[in-house]
Amino acid sequence: MARSPKLLLLYQNITQVPPFICDLKNLTVIDLSYDDIYGEFPKVFYNCSKLEYLDLSYNHLSGTIHDDIHRISRLGYLNLGANRFSGNIPASIGQLTELTTLQLFNCQFNGSFPLEIGNLSNLEVLHLSDNTRITPTRFPSNFTHLKKLKSLWMSSTNLIGEIPYTIGEMTALEDLDLSRNNLSGEIPKEIGFLRGLTSLNLEYNQLLGRIPTEFDRDASVASFYGNPAALLVLLASFFVIRIYRKKKHGLESTWKLTTFQRLNFTESDILSRLTENNVIGSGGSGRVYRVAINRSHDVIAVKRFWSNKKLEEELEREFFAEVRILSSIQHSNIVKLLCCISNDNSKLLVYEYLENHSLDQWLHGKSRASTVSDSVHHIILDWPKRLQIAVGVAQGLCYMHHACSPPIVHRDVKSSNILLDSEFNAKVADFGLAKMMITQGEQVTMSTVAGSFGYIAPGATGRKANHGDEHTSLAEWAWRHIQEGNPVVDALDEEVRENSYLEKMCCVFTLGIICTGTQPSTRPSMKEVLQVLLRCN
Repeated sequence: MARSPKLLLLYQNITQVPPFICDLKNLTVIDLSYDDIYGEFPKVFYNCSKLEYLDLSYNHLSGTIHDDIHRISRLGYLNLGANRFSGNIPASIGQLTELTTLQLFNCQFNGSFPLEIGNLSNLEVLHLSDNTRITPTRFPSNFTHLKKLKSLWMSSTNLIGEIPYTIGEMTALEDLDLSRNNLSGEIPKEIGFLRGLTSLNLEYNQLLGRIPTEFDRDASVASFYGNPAALLVLLASFFVIRIYRKKKHGLESTWKLTTFQRLNFTESDILSRLTENNVIGSGGSGRVYRVAINRSHDVIAVKRFWSNKKLEEELEREFFAEVRILSSIQHSNIVKLLCCISNDNSKLLVYEYLENHSLDQWLHGKSRASTVSDSVHHIILDWPKRLQIAVGVAQGLCYMHHACSPPIVHRDVKSSNILLDSEFNAKVADFGLAKMMITQGEQVTMSTVAGSFGYIAPGATGRKANHGDEHTSLAEWAWRHIQEGNPVVDALDEEVRENSYLEKMCCVFTLGIICTGTQPSTRPSMKEVLQVLLRCN
């Protein structure tokens, strides 16, 4: 049987939807996300009679979503998020009864969320976050009819009033985010009926009360910060912030555990294994440990910040910056923060463990066998792997710059902050110097320089963009190489230089030159960088 045709044109800088797009017979999938499409919702899609998947997210679409959108009746997946749609969300969306995923996040809708969404009986994912112009309204009562819903994200949607007790009827829920609203009253005990819930975020509301005791000790709650102090006091004996008392040298120290993912270990499993034998790295802010946990010998990474009774102000700022950012974002190319553990004079961050360690060990390590997992140390980091890593890093940074609201700038991207899993998929790490932009499009300003010299955005240090010589600045060396008329190929790493890859390698080298341009206005955005890398790939 012939496969149904799919049209995947994401990251292609397309500015309008081709009017003949539905001339492709039996077209079931259209993905035009991360393009530059302007105008209203294209009605041409009404002619795609078999369309089941439509993604137009991260474009510049504006105006209202038409009341007759239900004409695309076979849609199972609809993502219109991160556009400029305004007006009311049409009630007719509730007639798209085949939908399993509906994403309308980060738009400019006003009015209220239509109750008809509650008619989507097959819906599993509903993402409505960051619609800050929605009229302040109570949690839509009909949403509790969505018995198959697994993920509900309504952060920053002007929700007011109490969380309804009927939320306990949404028994399929695994992820629930109602953060950054104006919800008030007590947390309903019926949330305890949601036994499959693995992620709950209620931060920055006006909620009171305690977490229902029905949750087991391994359940994970993202955050309750920003609620009245009384809430945190009442939570002290529950699983969100669990207490571990450890006696050492006759002194009692109280540890707090805040979880962001479902865990299969306890704080005592970690604390007892922070020994010299388990140290795998050390830097300006602290040490990193490799810790094997439970009987399955699962491995995690633990970063312990330096401390002398009281954390220095700068290290404490880095700690909270990392917690704030990594607990609020999720992407396959950003390292996953599992939990944090703290007391008055010590702070730990617990991450997923990446088997192939950091990129700098592969690029600059003298003895890979001693620094990288023994099972893969013999593998040469050839060009396809290097390009794969570059694409992964760009995807993570593109998400931070263009998909997060507010955008996030890392400010210390370097090879030692790029971690690699067993398949050499890259994950951006170390967010201690990262900064959330207050307003999208606002220029970053820093009272002090943050980052590592040689890796900070050119110009951010007050020096010229390529200040230095060939021994201290790779950007300067590369610019001189080109300006002196030398062939690009002569600058490529001989270890991976192969004739079949030369064109792609030269393309990426040139991209690097452009990214380190003297004037910020000449440097491409991460979205543009990713587009180039994907074409090379």
